[in-house]
Amino acid sequence: MLRASRLQAGRIYLLFAVVIWSASVLGFAAGADPARAAAFPYASGADSLLPATGLTTEPAVPRRASKRRKSPRKSSPGRRTGCAATASGGRDREARKACAVGKKKKASPTKPNGSEPSVARAPAGVKPPLLLSPFDEPNSTPALVIDGAPPVEALKVEPVEPTTPVGPATPSEPSPPVEESKPPVEEEKAKEEKAREEKANEVKANEEKAREEKAKEAKANEEKAKEVKAEEKKVEEKKAEEEAAKEAKAKEEAAKEVKAKEVKSEEEKAKEEKAREIKAQEEKAKEEKAREEKAKEVKAAEEKAKEEQKLKEEKLKEEKAKEQRAREEKANEEKAKEVKAGEERAQEEKAEEEKPVELKAPIEPVAPVEESKPSAEEKASEEKAREEKAQEEKVKEEAAKEVKAEEEKAREVKAEEERTREEKAAEEKAKEVKAEEEKASEEKVREEKASEEKAQEEKVKEEKAKEAKAAEVKAEEEKAAEKKAAEEKAKEEKASEEKAEEEKAKAVKAEEEKAKEVKAQEEKAKEEKAKEEAAAPFRFFSPTSFWNEELPADAPLDPSSAGVVGAFAGQITAAYATKKGEPFINTTSYSVPIYTVSDTQATVKVAYEIPYGGKANPALEAAWDAVPLPAEAKPARGTDRHLVVWQPSTDKLWEFWGLEKTGAGWQAKWGGAIEKASSDSGAYGPEAWPGAQPGWGASASSLSIAGGLITLEDLEKGQINHALAIALPNVRAGVYASPAQRSDGGSTEPLSLPEGAHLRLDPSLDLASLHLPKLTLMLAEAAQRYGIVVRDQAEEPVFYGQDPTPTGTEPYTGAHGYFEGKSPSQILASFPWSHLQLLKMELH
Repeated sequence: MLRASRLQAGRIYLLFAVVIWSASVLGFAAGADPARAAAFPYASGADSLLPATGLTTEPAVPRRASKRRKSPRKSSPGRRTGCAATASGGRDREARKACAVGKKKKASPTKPNGSEPSVARAPAGVKPPLLLSPFDEPNSTPALVIDGAPPVEALKVEPVEPTTPVGPATPSEPSPPVEESKPPVEEEKAKEEKAREEKANEVKANEEKAREEKAKEAKANEEKAKEVKAEEKKVEEKKAEEEAAKEAKAKEEAAKEVKAKEVKSEEEKAKEEKAREIKAQEEKAKEEKAREEKAKEVKAAEEKAKEEQKLKEEKLKEEKAKEQRAREEKANEEKAKEVKAGEERAQEEKAEEEKPVELKAPIEPVAPVEESKPSAEEKASEEKAREEKAQEEKVKEEAAKEVKAEEEKAREVKAEEERTREEKAAEEKAKEVKAEEEKASEEKVREEKASEEKAQEEKVKEEKAKEAKAAEVKAEEEKAAEKKAAEEKAKEEKASEEKAEEEKAKAVKAEEEKAKEVKAQEEKAKEEKAKEEAAAPFRFFSPTSFWNEELPADAPLDPSSAGVVGAFAGQITAAYATKKGEPFINTTSYSVPIYTVSDTQATVKVAYEIPYGGKANPALEAAWDAVPLPAEAKPARGTDRHLVVWQPSTDKLWEFWGLEKTGAGWQAKWGGAIEKASSDSGAYGPEAWPGAQPGWGASASSLSIAGGLITLEDLEKGQINHALAIALPNVRAGVYASPAQRSDGGSTEPLSLPEGAHLRLDPSLDLASLHLPKLTLMLAEAAQRYGIVVRDQAEEPVFYGQDPTPTGTEPYTGAHGYFEGKSPSQILASFPWSHLQLLKMELH
C-alpha cells in the first residue's frame, strides 16, 4: 500500500516536471516574440518558475563553474530579485534581454549557450519536491524528490538554445497574447519525452522494489545471524551450566554416598539393637508365658484333683446311701413280713375263738378257766423275733462301723492329697527359684555378650570409616577421570549440537512457515466467524446464558425424559385430533412488544401498583423511577399487558406486567429491570439490579420475557440463534426447575413438566429429511441447537413471536408474511414433538 502511494506521488511530480519543461521550451520562443512572452510570462527560464513554489536554483552536481557563481538568495512568494523578478511578469522585454545577455557573458566555457545546470532547492527544513531544469546538460540526470519517499530519478532533458531578440531593446507595453499552435516536431518530442519518463519510472520502481527486497533479505539474514549467535551463546552457557551442575551433582553424590554409608551403619546398628531388644522381649514374654502356662497347668491339675476327690466322695456317699437304703428296705420288708405274719396269726386265733362249739349235752356251767401259758411255738417265734432284732442291730452296728471306716479312709485320702499338694507346691517353688537364678544368669550372659557386640560394632564402625575415606579418595579419582571424559564428550556433543542447531534452525524456519499458514487460517476463520456473527441476528443476554449457549450432543437427560416427553407428545396429538388446545405462536396479543430507545429518550416514572394486602418494594420502585418509556408506547393486548424497554447505549432493560397508562401516569403490577443486560443470564436474581430479588420478572417463572422471544430480526435473517420460550397447560404444581425462580403451576400429574424445564430435539435427528416448512424448520433447528425452556403457563402450548405494535406493521399474516398465509397451528403441526428430550432437571 505504501509503495503504491509513493509511486502515485512520483507520477504526479513527474507530470509536474513535464509541464515545467514544456513551459521552459515555450519560454525560449517567447523571448523572440513579445506576444508569446506575454502569453507565457513564467516561461522565460528556470528561475522564473520557482518563486511560486518558494524554491531556488542551485547546481545539482559540483562543477568548475560553480566556484565563480554565488548561490542566489532564497526566494519566497511575494519576493523576487534579479532576473527572476524582471522576467516573471513578462512585461519588460529589455529586462529579459539584459538578463539573456548577462547569462551569455557569465556562461561557462563548457557551455556554448551560457546556461548553467541548476536544480530546485527547497527552503531550510523542507525537502525539494522537484529537481529538474531544462538547462541541464544532456548527460546530467536531475533527481525527483518526494516528501516522505525515496528519490526517483527524473527524465533526461535535452537543453534548448534560447533565441536572442533582434533590434534595440526599447521598453514597450506588453502585446496581447497571440494564440499560437505548437509545432508538430515539439509534440512528437514531448511524446517521446513522456514515453522516456514512463519507462524511467518503471525502471526506477523496479530498482526501488529490488532495493527493498534486498534490504529485507539483508535484515532477515542479520536477524538470523543474531539468532544463531544467540543460540550458540545460549548453548555454551547451557553447556557451562550443565558441567557445573554435573560437578556439583558429583560432589553431592559423593557426599550422599558417605552420608548414606554412615546412616546405613547407624541404621544397621539401631536395627541390631532393636532386634536384640525385641529378642529379649520375646524371650521374656515366652518365659512369662511358660510360667503362666505352667501355673495354669498346676492350677488345672489341682482343680482336676479336687474334682476327682469330690467325685470320689460323692460316689462313696452315694454307695453308702444306697447300702443304707438297701438295708433299711430289707429291714422294712422283714418287719412288714413279721407284722403280716403276726396279723395272720391273730386272725387265725380270732377265727378259732369265734368258731361256734357244737353242744352234745345240756350245757353245764363252765368253771372259770385259768389263763393259758404260751405255747412252745409262740415262744419259738418270740425268740426268733428277738434274734432277728438282735441281728438287725448287729447289721446296723456293722454298717455304722463301715461308714465310719469309709469316713476315716476318706480323711486319710484327703490328708494324703494335702501332703501331695504341699510337696508339689514346694517343688514348684523350688523350680521357680531355680528359674529365677537361671534367668539372672542368662541376663548376665546377655549383658556380657552385648558389651562384646558393642565393642565389635565400634571396631566395625572404625573399619567402615576407613573404607568410606578410601571410597572418597577413589571417588575423587573417578571424578577427575569422568571430568576428562566429560570434556572430550562435550567436544563431541558440541559438534553434534552445532549440527542439531542447524537442523533445528531449519525446523524452526519450517515451523515458522507452518505457523504463518496456521495463523493465516486462524485469521481467515476469525474473519469468517466475524462475518457470521455480523450476519447473525441480535440476541439478548450473555453468550453463556442458558438462552444462548449451544447444547452439547451428550448433555445428560433426566431419568423421567421418556415418560414426560411421551405424555407431552400424546397431549399434542390429542389436541390436533380434537382440534382443541392446538399449539400456537402468540404475536399481536399476549406476547412482548420491545421498544428500543436511544440515550436521548426522556424518562418517566412507572409506579408500582401494590396489590391489595401487599407490601411496597423499594428496590423495584427505584428501578422504575426513571424509565425511558416513550409516551406513545402500547403494552401487549390481553390481560398480561407485557412490555419491554431496551436501551442499548446504557445496556439496561426494563420489563412490565400489567402495564397501563392512567391519568396519573404509567403504572404496572409487577416486572423487573436488568442493569447490564448483555452480561446477564436472563433469569432474575440479586445481580440483575441493586436490591433485585429472585421473584422479579414479568413471567411466572422469573425468567425474563425478552429471553426465548422469536424476534422480527430472527425472522428477517432466517435463523434463530437462541433457545425458545414456551408456555404450557398442566404445569407441575409445587416445584420448579433451575433456572426458574418460582412457579404458578397447578397440575398434580406426575408426568407434567415444571416451569424452568429445558427440552431439546434429539441431536441425532436429521431435520433435512423431514422436509419441514421454512418457519417450522427454523424453530426445529433452534430447538435442536439451543432447546426449549418452559417459561410460563397457558391454555395451550404457545411460543412467543415479537409483538410488532411498535413498528406499526403486521408482518406475520398474509401470503407474503412470515407465516406464509398459514395459521400458527398449521405451522407447528409438522414440528417433531415426539423427538423431544428432557434435559436433567435440578428441582426446587
